[in-house]
Amino acid sequence: MLLGEIQLPPIKPGRATDSDVSFGTVVPFSAETMDKYKSDGKTHAEIMKDSERYPLRVATIKAIEKLREVGKTGGGDLPDELQNPATDAYKAIVKNLQKAPARVMNDLREVMEDLEKAGEERKEEKSKRWQVHYDFALAMVKAKYAYTHEYSLMAGEIRRDALPELPKGAGWGWRLASSGTMKSNTDVKELVRDARKLLQKVVKENPGTPWEVMAKRSVTTQLGLKWEPTNFGGGNMAMDK
Repeated sequence: MLLGEIQLPPIKPGRATDSDVSFGTVVPFSAETMDKYKSDGKTHAEIMKDSERYPLRVATIKAIEKLREVGKTGGGDLPDELQNPATDAYKAIVKNLQKAPARVMNDLREVMEDLEKAGEERKEEKSKRWQVHYDFALAMVKAKYAYTHEYSLMAGEIRRDALPELPKGAGWGWRLASSGTMKSNTDVKELVRDARKLLQKVVKENPGTPWEVMAKRSVTTQLGLKWEPTNFGGGNMAMDK
């Protein structure tokens, strides 16, 4: 039941990391520790019907549902490699593809605002289980928003012809790679700092729990991206789809 409540897709698609964990194969959790996080028996349906009594839980449930929805649909099928400089026609395709991450960011921003508003009454939520649910969900929403913004920004570099210079010779193009630094604006970087602080808080305050495992995996995820020159070998593929 607990796994069904909290397991989330990874921040970066295609990575078997972050919170996408099979707890049974990772580490056993002691009954004594987990007893502190036992359920009070309220189902999600009951909580949603009594939203005035459980604002923190309602906001958390909605956030988890949105993160799972985004995990299934993705932030858009933006390119992660180019084997030739982009033509005007391909840039137009990329511009259209950027609408998907823009929608995702809009949805996540609304979820984030709802979470932060509900968090003003966090002290009124007496369930330790739901307190840590909330902290983890807020961290993941902020991290996912930041990564989606960075992802879309990289597509923008294609449209602006802002990719790194390629070495001389045949077969060279670009591939999207993780980076320890982000090109996103200060506001987005602040969200990343907030997310990491929350994840570190989850680790510190909830040792020996599934939340500790998920937070430790998520906090190390690099959210920056960059285009790296890559030799694909042979002739380059045209980018005028």
